[in-house]
Parts: sequence; structure tokens; C-alpha cells
Amino acid sequence: MNSHEYKKIIIYTSVVVFLAVGFLLFFLWLGNSVREASENIKKTKAGIVLLEEERKSARVSTKFLEDRVKDFSRIEAFTVDRERPVAFIEFLEGMAKKTNNLMALDFDEIKSKGKALFFRVTIDGSESSTRQYLRLLELAPFEIRPEELIFQKLGRETTASSKTIGPASRIILLISVRAL
Repeated sequence: MNSHEYKKIIIYTSVVVFLAVGFLLFFLWLGNSVREASENIKKTKAGIVLLEEERKSARVSTKFLEDRVKDFSRIEAFTVDRERPVAFIEFLEGMAKKTNNLMALDFDEIKSKGKALFFRVTIDGSESSTRQYLRLLELAPFEIRPEELIFQKLGRETTASSKTIGPASRIILLISVRAL
């Protein structure tokens, strides 16, 4: 073998090795790129599945809220507007008038800091009418909780001519009502 053929073989071999290494590196790079793209696709699909689940959950929640609008409005009807409790106060006064009682009402600002409003209600009337007021209060369309109840028998009765001298009993009641 002469040196010229030897050089040709070395050059040929070098070129083939260089091309083989180049192809190998290219295919490694290509395989790595495909693997990364595949992982990105899997992550994207997982994200899409998660978003679809969230969308389904949002649809279910929206449907639930739409179906329950009447229920929520009925629940809100059991509460008193913190800024405007006038309707509730008028309700208490109307019950006192309906049961022929005298009523005094005080708002307790100190206790009314949380989710409830506190009122001290004083009811003066006959024993039966004050009890009737309490029964109506139990049936009230508000979430009312009695915190304190003091029943006082005042001893004032009706006269022989059936004119009242004054109320025969008094109820002092501290109530809390749920507020928004």
C-alpha cells in the first residue's frame, strides 16, 4: 500500500466517522427535541384536562346558584340589613300594635359588632297579650335569638269599670337578629 492510498483510506474513514458522529449527534438532538416536545404536549394536555374539570365545576356551581336563587333570597329574608334595620323595627312595632302592647326599643351598639344586631325590647301589656307577643316573635320570619328574658308582673289590674290603670305585666327582652 502506498502512502497515497493510505491517506485516501484515512480521509475516507475520517469523513465516514465524522459523518457517523454527526448523524449520531443529530439524531440524539432530534430525539431529545422530540422527547421534550412530547413532555410539553403531555403537560399541555394535563393543563387542558385540569381546565376542563374547572370549567365543568364552574358550570355545576353556576347551575347550582341559578337553581337556588329563590332559596338564597328566602335565606336573605331571614336576615336584617345592618345599614337599614327599619323594616325589622317596623315589624316588631307592628307585632306590638297587633297584640295591644306598648313597646320600647333600644339598639345595643356595643354588642352589635359581629354578625348579629342586638335590640333590647320592652313590652308592656296584659299578661296574655305579652305572651301572645312572644309567640308571634317565635314565628317571626327572621333569625331571632332571645339572649335575655325578664318577665315582670306589675300588679296593675283593670278597674271595675274595665278601664286599665296600666299594664299588668312587662317583658324585657334582649334579642339578637342575624344581619348582613
